[in-house]
Amino acid sequence: YMATAESGGLYRSDDGGYRWERAAKGLPVGVLSVTVHPTDPNLVYAGTVNGVYRTSGLPLERKKEGGWRHLPGLDVSFVYAVSYVTEPTPRVLAGSEQGVFWSEDSGETWYRGGVDCAVLSFSTAGDGTVYAGTEGQGVMVSRDGGQTWDSAGRRLAQETIPIVHCDEGGIVYAWAGERLFYATEEIAGELPSHWQEIELPSGWTPFSFAVGHISAPCWEHRRSGPLYVGSRGKGVVVSVDPLADNPVWNRAGSELYRADISCLTVHPESPNVAFLGTKFNGLYRTGDGARTWELVSEEVGLQTVMALARHPVEHSVWYAGTVDGV
Repeated sequence: YMATAESGGLYRSDDGGYRWERAAKGLPVGVLSVTVHPTDPNLVYAGTVNGVYRTSGLPLERKKEGGWRHLPGLDVSFVYAVSYVTEPTPRVLAGSEQGVFWSEDSGETWYRGGVDCAVLSFSTAGDGTVYAGTEGQGVMVSRDGGQTWDSAGRRLAQETIPIVHCDEGGIVYAWAGERLFYATEEIAGELPSHWQEIELPSGWTPFSFAVGHISAPCWEHRRSGPLYVGSRGKGVVVSVDPLADNPVWNRAGSELYRADISCLTVHPESPNVAFLGTKFNGLYRTGDGARTWELVSEEVGLQTVMALARHPVEHSVWYAGTVDGV
């Protein structure tokens, strides 16, 4: 599924992105977020400027008979994030201008989750813990599938967090304005709550970030995969040990020194392979941990790249969302 800036601009591809068709029947409003049921690909939820919509759940061969239905049980606006959690109970989560809401009956009935500010993003850890980035109240955390929430540490309690991300090693990252923070568990089973600022190069303001994969949990050793941090107008820097007391940062090739890095993604199995999208400078790839970058955007339309994603099965296939399409 792909959401675009037009009203009701939702598209669907059944062949991995080669051909697209409009999938917005009954969806007259702007789409801000989309999530697909983890086991039923025909059951999809869309967060919009006017609450949450849900598909009919019809199989592929009958999808044209279906369409989207507004879920009137959730009377909120601007649903910035939707997510589906499976533990401890399957639930749909909606992060809206009015806070977090959850539903156990496919969105027919909704309950408030105890967050009373705008929720901008969700990230779910491997153990089912859910993190929410909020507007003005930092990072919130839930251990019961979104039903109840607690603040994840006082240091970010009054910050706006547009992106919160939990990596596969168990470290939680939060982007707060002009700074990046991380938190780990000091004692196994306790909530990560003691946020520490990542020491970025002097004068460096993050605009995007991505974390490379590491295979083992890292609470005891405070280890992270390589951290790529893009800026607005200064390119990108990379550190292989970003959580060290004095991390060493390497700046990317000279061709990116003045670029706005709008999005970053790292190969989940090869942390030295990464893609970055820029405003006006195209799409780049590195295969050596950012020492060198290669322009690979001849076929992706205009040179402003705003989103990147990797095929979940065919790992050599990648997608770039640009101002001129996919």
